[in-house]
Amino acid sequence: MDDLNPVSRERKIRDQKLEELKNKMNKPIKTVVNGTKVDDYKTDSKKGLVLIDFYADWCGPCKILGPALERLSEEMTFLLVKINTDQNQDEAIKHQVQGIPTVLFMKDGKIVDRFVGVRSPDAIRDMVKKWQ
Repeated sequence: MDDLNPVSRERKIRDQKLEELKNKMNKPIKTVVNGTKVDDYKTDSKKGLVLIDFYADWCGPCKILGPALERLSEEMTFLLVKINTDQNQDEAIKHQVQGIPTVLFMKDGKIVDRFVGVRSPDAIRDMVKKWQ
């Protein structure tokens, strides 16, 4: 940038700041929330993709998947809702959660995809891209 004249340098900095601001505006303010009911996020899913992570504090695979999902929610544009199955058993039963972790993908008010168990960040990233 040293070889640019002052006006060009200022314009380049302004354009970079504007691009950063646009990227921030396209992301939800919160990327991770603790929830109790899937239906509470139908409206959010009409604005963008919502991933619902059914987990338990004692679950080893959940302790691996949870942080990976949280990192991806900061990198990509989706809302991550974490629902503790021990505290919300009726909700887990309602959504046919038979093993944990179970992740539901909600788009336009409907569950459109799911997976059970631990997946690699790349595999999850591919699933997210499919539904964005």
